[in-house]
This record gives sequence, C-alpha cells and structure tokens, in this order.
Amino acid sequence: MKHVNISEGVKKLFYCEAISLGVLFISLITSILYLALGGYEAVEESELKIPVMIIGVLVLVASLVAFVFYLLGLNQAQKEDETFKKAFYCVIANIVLTLISFFIGDRIVSGIFSLIENVLSILAFYFVITALIKIFENNNEDLVIKGKKLLLFYIIVFVAGALLRVISGFLPESAGVVVDALDAIGFLVEILGSILYCMYLYKSSTALLQVPEEEKVKEESIEI
Repeated sequence: MKHVNISEGVKKLFYCEAISLGVLFISLITSILYLALGGYEAVEESELKIPVMIIGVLVLVASLVAFVFYLLGLNQAQKEDETFKKAFYCVIANIVLTLISFFIGDRIVSGIFSLIENVLSILAFYFVITALIKIFENNNEDLVIKGKKLLLFYIIVFVAGALLRVISGFLPESAGVVVDALDAIGFLVEILGSILYCMYLYKSSTALLQVPEEEKVKEESIEI
C-alpha cells in the first residue's frame, strides 16, 4: 500500500530538517567568525558588520520557512495516521507556550516553560519516528532498525543535555571554559543528530511510495 499523504508530509519534514541543518552550519561559521575577530564588539566595528547582519536576517527567514514546512508536513501526514496528529498537537502546544512565556517575561516561568517546550519537541520527534516504524514494521526491516536506533540516540542526547544544563548551572564562573566546551560538544551532537534525522526522513519519504513485493503479487493476481 502506498502512503501518499504521509510520504508528502515526511518530505516536507525532510525539507524542514535540511534547512535547519543549513542554519546550524551557518550559525557555527558565524560563531567561529566572532571568535576569530575577537567577539561581538570587534565584528560591529569591522567591515563585516553589514554582511553579518544580512546573514542574521537570512538565518531568521530560513528558520521561519523551515518551521512552516514542519507544520505543513505534520498536517498532511496526520490525514493518514493519527500518530502524526499527536506530533502536530505537540508543536501547536509549543507555539502557545512560547507566546505565553514571551508575554509573561518572568525568568522562573520562562525556565519552566522552556523545559516543557523541550519535552514537547522530543515528544513530537518520538511520535514521528514511532509512526514511521509502525508503517515499515512488516515491509522494511532496515528502516525499522534505523528508526529505533535514531529514537534511542535522541533520547540519550535529550537526557544528557538536560543533565549538562543542570551541572553547568552549579559550576562557578571560573569554570567558563568548561561550560563553553560542554556547549560546543552539545552543538556538534545536535548537528550529528540533524544529519541522521535528515537522512532517515529522506529514505522514509521514498520508501512510503514503494509497494511491497507481496502486495504487488496480490495486485497482479487480482488483475489476472
């Protein structure tokens, strides 16, 4: 059976992840540039001020486009599978919490909301992957195994990231180098996760349009 809506939806999720990956790389290059020139003030006073500002605007626009693809992808996929609807609701809830947090402006409330938003993000990812695993369960063992590995990877990264944030909160100001190193490791792991997720979404969107061999045989026998 072909899953056209899910395939098109997952393809949009792939576009979202590919754009987000590009944004991550640009952010990495910009951060290196800031460090090489001696910080934010040095860049502001250099000839690179305007190009860096333009890059910042382009990154913002790209992030918005990626988010639109994310919403459109989940909305299309949920027409065919209820699990994608759960992921869609998680994203909507995330938007609402972000807006509430922005208008309240309280640091403690924002911190609590930020934690909830992170949990909702990982839940949305969980629902997408589990939905795909369920679809491929009987006809694509390779994508089932890769999906489970990817899911485990993200859960470990999420838990490790939460622990690192707690640990860095208790470190003294003199341990700034350690905190920066932890942030850098987290950033690199995030890029690795995005690459793996991007590849999985691309392969899944293609596989969703392929009819399993046993179904082809059934269709041919019916035609005869």
